[in-house]
Amino acid sequence: MSFITVVLFSGVFSMLSFNIASDGFVYTNGEDRLQSALSALLVMRPGAGRSAVDAHLDIIETELASRKGAAWRQIAETLLLFDRREHIQHHITVRIVDIALDTADDDTANAIIQTCAEWVAADDKPGVFSGQLLARAADSPWRERLARHPDIAELLSGSYGPGAGVVLDAIASLPLDDRTRDRIALGIVERNPRSGSVPTILLPFFSDASLDLLRNLVATSGNDVAELHFAAASVLAHRGDEAILPVLRRLYEQAVNLSLRTGRSFLRGYILKIELQNPPERLIEYIASTEHATHADLRMWAIHRAVERGFPAEMVREAILQHAAAVESQRVVLAPDRDRQGMVDWSLQQVKAAGVDVGALTPDDLPSIALPERSREHHH
Repeated sequence: MSFITVVLFSGVFSMLSFNIASDGFVYTNGEDRLQSALSALLVMRPGAGRSAVDAHLDIIETELASRKGAAWRQIAETLLLFDRREHIQHHITVRIVDIALDTADDDTANAIIQTCAEWVAADDKPGVFSGQLLARAADSPWRERLARHPDIAELLSGSYGPGAGVVLDAIASLPLDDRTRDRIALGIVERNPRSGSVPTILLPFFSDASLDLLRNLVATSGNDVAELHFAAASVLAHRGDEAILPVLRRLYEQAVNLSLRTGRSFLRGYILKIELQNPPERLIEYIASTEHATHADLRMWAIHRAVERGFPAEMVREAILQHAAAVESQRVVLAPDRDRQGMVDWSLQQVKAAGVDVGALTPDDLPSIALPERSREHHH
């Protein structure tokens, strides 16, 4: 940052020197530059220029590099005053944590991670802010230290909320042991009973003991569709858990009778996922069939699940090719109008993309079926 040094003289022996920053903020020589920068950032609101923010962040970075832990303690106290509901204050806080982690020594890194942990634990509305803090730490040179934090499972599961995809990224990238991943996944599911699906990344993490707990959650909430622990049911359905089928079938009938469209849709999906895995060979049969030819979601799931369950890629490939051929041969019946034809085309594209994703197909297979744009970008 550039400074203009101005010297004022009052008589021959009296002199006061001070600096004017390029953004107009004044620092006297006797004033703590770090506190001045923090104070300026504290009052910034939307519309503040990026150069003004960066000028103060430059000062913070310099002070952190030279004063380490002492600077961080001072920063942490002031950051408590920031209103992180304001987008710019949220952004500045995360930027400062990012800078602090990059310049930290060993002891300071401990202090920063502990401070972030305290903020996350105190956040009564987990989501974007707490998730971004943890994601910053997970992407820093101190990621292994964060992974060993005694409360990491509670911090990550407690930070999962709206817009917290960064939490999932942190879970994926941190060197966590299996027991910790299990606790994180279980914590997220327990905290989100109304979530109809669970992020795919979490599904492999559940231990047998955790699955028992999820079965209990479904059983104890299974008298009323409005009370069902949907997230627990979603995990167990993915695993093909027949033990919860009686509860799901009873609640499905209840949802139909009450015209609960969303609940009915989720419950039907759970039931189908379990039925398609008992026996597991039904997954391959379903992939090859023309059932649900205009809706790809369940078939895409079946393709991924078949590979997860150990079916050879060649077997999955043959099933996909059979499905595509059968749909084309029955297109007139399956898609008697233009709208349904479009749905069939879209479904075939998604199925091909799923096959490519799991390595059962190559992009050159089924040349008459275009890959969706996102898949073309990913595979070229």
